[in-house]
Amino acid sequence: MPASLTVYDNVRRDGTVAWKDLCRGPHLPTTKAHQQRLQADAHRGRLLARQRAEPAAAARLRHRLADQGRA
Repeated sequence: MPASLTVYDNVRRDGTVAWKDLCRGPHLPTTKAHQQRLQADAHRGRLLARQRAEPAAAARLRHRLADQGRA
């Protein structure tokens, strides 16, 4: 199935058309799934950052305890 060509009007705040935009699909009925994917990616990024930071924090703690003679 060939992609359709859609013309979008880019409107100024006063309601006049600033310019027209041509878009060749595919067009989605909703972007809900993409929003959920972006949120999941952001969550995954936070988890990875925390996993990277935790070993460093554990190493610092071990080092401090060794300096105090507790390790």
